[in-house]
Amino acid sequence: MKVSTLAERNTSEKGRRAATASHAAMVERKTSEEKRVKAGKQVKAVRLDEVPPYCYAALGMSAEEGALEAVKALQITHAADALGLLWQLRRVAAPADQDDGAELPGTRSLLAKLRLLRRECQKRRLASIAAESQVDAMTRRVIQAEAKVALIAAGAIDPDWAVFLDLAGVTLDEAGNLCGIDAAIERLRAAKPFLFEGKA
Repeated sequence: MKVSTLAERNTSEKGRRAATASHAAMVERKTSEEKRVKAGKQVKAVRLDEVPPYCYAALGMSAEEGALEAVKALQITHAADALGLLWQLRRVAAPADQDDGAELPGTRSLLAKLRLLRRECQKRRLASIAAESQVDAMTRRVIQAEAKVALIAAGAIDPDWAVFLDLAGVTLDEAGNLCGIDAAIERLRAAKPFLFEGKA
């Protein structure tokens, strides 16, 4: 049986208290950091030259004055953090103030013309897409009709059997002639010769 002395008990008791205190301090730091992050007060550190002028110029201040005001108001110790916070607040709270070009003469009319041109461009783009799809549909119809004529000329009994033709490789040239229809008809004749028995 081991007998512990009073000094050993005090040392272990002090060690336990110190460990408990350090653990409590660590938990306190962690919870305070989580609260600060949740409150949204954590600010990205920025340099003074990274902050755009509208953040402080709209308030009638220089960059340094804006940083000092933010430091005083928010009790922040680093001026760049204060100015970064001011930047973020201005960007979120007052986006209308960021429109520096609205006061220039003729800017509003130019913006209106630009919006009108964008809408017109979008309408034309949609019309172009619709026209292209119509051209593709008409081309498919012409190919199918010409394939029926070519199938009858090749000796098929019924032109409705053109549905059996593989028209994937058949195209129209610029003159309107079918390219690749003969190969498609020969493949059909080899696969289903009974379709051509009427005139063979």
